[in-house]
Amino acid sequence: MAGLQAGVLAGVFSAIWLVIESARAGRHAWSALNLISTAMLGRSGFTLFFGLPTLAGFSLHLVVAGIHGMIFAALLSPRTRPLVATNAGLLFSFGCYFFTFGWLISRIAPMMARNASRLEWAGVHLLVGMMLGLYPDFARGLLRHPLPPPVEAAPPELPPASETAPADPTPETNPLEAPPSSETLRETEF
Repeated sequence: MAGLQAGVLAGVFSAIWLVIESARAGRHAWSALNLISTAMLGRSGFTLFFGLPTLAGFSLHLVVAGIHGMIFAALLSPRTRPLVATNAGLLFSFGCYFFTFGWLISRIAPMMARNASRLEWAGVHLLVGMMLGLYPDFARGLLRHPLPPPVEAAPPELPPASETAPADPTPETNPLEAPPSSETLRETEF
């Protein structure tokens, strides 16, 4: 669970990085996320503006980042020190970068392989690696504060049957008494 959490968090921050970097480079802000969607949508995902391809690309990006986080969590102990975890996250992330852009992308998303900026994606994997290094902290937090077992609420206690309500409640204690109308209030003001 902590690996998935670290992976999805890394996916969100790296998607923000992609949008900012695309806008900074003079391209449309959504072009990188639309480029990711070409793995599912083909040529129809290669658009410049925000739309269905952007959402599909963002979703695919989060799924892949979550899978990376789960694989990383399976490889690394939750008791790993933070500096070692961050370095291992960077090594794992750049390994994924070289596997993805060296072999996988050219086979499943050739449009992305031709049009993606390698330096921009190296920056994304640098960010993802640092975020994956947070996995042991998330795992320790889950181990330190496990969810408590559910407790059933006790039924409310009713007063004994021998006690009865007062026979004639006074107007101050009667909660069912209607509040004075606005006309009554106006008459009392004069």
